[in-house]
Amino acid sequence: KKEIAAIPMGILDKCMKLEPVSYHYIVEKETAKRSLGFIAQDVQGLFPELVGESQSRDGAQNYLSLNYAGFGILAVKAIQEQQQQIEALKAENEALRKRMESIEARLERLEQSDK
Repeated sequence: KKEIAAIPMGILDKCMKLEPVSYHYIVEKETAKRSLGFIAQDVQGLFPELVGESQSRDGAQNYLSLNYAGFGILAVKAIQEQQQQIEALKAENEALRKRMESIEARLERLEQSDK
């Protein structure tokens, strides 16, 4: 491997824009089992590195294809980003809890001194 680079932050936001769909391939009968996936044109704007292009057998048309294995890598990155958000929220929640306890203790002392 060469030219190794970290995947930048922001993957979670992009993943949230993906729209999973179910579909039949054009050549399949309607009774065939439905496939699950994404529309390549939709993915292309978000993750162009996961979209490939090839010609039909007769060369008359180009088709887009998706590297579905790459979605697993992006899912891991999105989970990591989400975990960072969770950890930040936990820290914020803990700070707010401590602040609330401090305020409650001060209020209790004030109420005790008024008696």
